Parts: sequence; C-alpha cells; structure tokens
Amino acid sequence: LQIAKKLDQFLVLRVDKANDGRPLSILKIYELLQDDFIQNKKGKVLNDVSDKWKTESEFFTVETPQITWALTSKISIPGSKSKNYLEQTQIISEYLTNKVFKDQSLPLQYQTAIDEFQAYYDRNFKGKTSEEIKQLLNGDQFLQYNKELSELQLNQLTRQSPVDAFYDTMIYFQNTGTKILENNYTWTKRRSSQGALVTFGYFFVGGAIFDTWMPGDICGFLGVSFSRSF
Repeated sequence: LQIAKKLDQFLVLRVDKANDGRPLSILKIYELLQDDFIQNKKGKVLNDVSDKWKTESEFFTVETPQITWALTSKISIPGSKSKNYLEQTQIISEYLTNKVFKDQSLPLQYQTAIDEFQAYYDRNFKGKTSEEIKQLLNGDQFLQYNKELSELQLNQLTRQSPVDAFYDTMIYFQNTGTKILENNYTWTKRRSSQGALVTFGYFFVGGAIFDTWMPGDICGFLGVSFSRSF
C-alpha cells in the first residue's frame, strides 16, 4: 500500500451488484448516478449511452466488476501515451518490474505473464521495424491481434475492463470530488461486439466517453491506467 501510494494509485473495493440486487453493469451505474449528477450540477455521467456498438456489446450491458479489492492508477503509466497497444503492454511489463515490485521478486503470476508476453512478441514481431509492426497491427488481421493481445495474461492482470474503469472513476469522483481520466483515455482489456479494443476516459462536463481504437494506433491522450486486484 505504501508503494502504491507513492505510485499515485488508490485502493478501491469493487462490487458486482447494486443495492437492489441487480448486476452492476455500466448501464446500471449510469442509471444510479444520472439523477444525482443532474440535481447537483455535476454534468453528465456518460457522453452517450445509445450508440449501437455499445448497446450490442456485453462489456456495456452485461459485464460487472468482480468482487475484489484493487489498486488503480490515478494517472496513466508514465510513458504509455503515444504508444500502440503492443508497446503499452511492454511498458506495463517494465512498470511491474521496475516500479510496482522494485527490489522484490516478481510474484509467479506476473512473471509467468511477462514470459508469455515476451514469447508472443518474439514469435510475431521480433526483428520488425515500428512501421512494419503498425502495418501488421492495423492490417487485415487486426481483429486477430486485438483478440490475442487483449487475452494475454499480462493485460488481463493489469488493465481494467471497461466496467472497472468506469466504476473506479465514478467511485473516486463521488468520494473525493476529483475527476481522474479527465483529459485522457485508458486502453482497456476488452473488445466490443465488433472486435475492436475499447477505450474509456475524457470524463469532462459532457460525460465520460467510451470509444474504440485500432491496435496499431497511437495518440498523445491515449495511455493505460495500471490496475491490479487481490
């Protein structure tokens, strides 16, 4: 916890049901918060809840947080912006080794996940230039790379799902009055029903935004928030 505090992470208890017993999906969280936001002039909860690609995706309508404690970054991992999804995953590996578990032995699950990622990288991208990798990630097989990358254990263990990102952000705002992910997005570990990688952020007065990006894309406001449950 002391290390997490130094890394600007916060502790959050995630739950999977609302007080009425219904699953705490993104739509349910939106329903619970919208009246309070309007009455107290907090702006909008979400920028748009009616986009077809969202309403047809389980990440938006069905998936809930798992019941767990989690440590979540308030800001993007340093250096993770202006990086594609593959590069971000490499940065997560380095962040675990050099920051989260600095001067410690990596727990087995994280070491195994890093080894799996390195083997995947060597098998698919070793020796290729940045431009060649971008062309691969955004080419005809981009849906395959979306699936393979998002399902790597390193991403499953350390990236938020869309509902986790939404839940954590709203919990923090409701308890502190401070917005995280106000001027940037985090890239999550889930895909939409169309197979695209989901991003979340830009929590401003017009409401937080869910979007999708190609795995080889880079942007100055698209990073990754670190999160691990225990």
